[in-house]
Amino acid sequence: MNKKKAMHLAKISLKADIDNNFKVIHIDPSVSPENKIISRKVIINDIIELIDFCHEYSQKRNKKIFFEIGTEEPSCFTGTTNELKDLVDEIITRLSLSKLPNPLFCVLQTGTRVKELSNIGDLNNLKLIKKNFLKINKISNICKNNNLMLKQHNTDYLKYKILKQLPKL
Repeated sequence: MNKKKAMHLAKISLKADIDNNFKVIHIDPSVSPENKIISRKVIINDIIELIDFCHEYSQKRNKKIFFEIGTEEPSCFTGTTNELKDLVDEIITRLSLSKLPNPLFCVLQTGTRVKELSNIGDLNNLKLIKKNFLKINKISNICKNNNLMLKQHNTDYLKYKILKQLPKL
């Protein structure tokens, strides 16, 4: 499937979400229909295009929606914290220049990874707890500085000691 077709199908799906009263729309253009790595510039452009499309469509339908941006796959959202800061800053700036709403959430990789019935990510390793919490704190601050809330994926099967600490970060 080519990109044009993939974006067309994504927009059909997003319309259905809005029509069915979804309140938070997840925008994640990080997976290529051709299974290729997508550049940061293309991902940002696609995020802006999809938010613009959804915002305009929801306005016509008189529906109040919010957005979350991010990825479940490794992409430009999964680099260093400095790269992440630059990426989020650029997205927020582009949205502002386009007079589009900021996302409510940023969905980010925080060291979790579920495989079958366990979490095999680094976050679940108690030996690395200080290092992992330091990274999550940095990621959380990037979100806070852009008036976003951090949304974490794959918290299934995390150790209780770790789960208990996450809201404090």
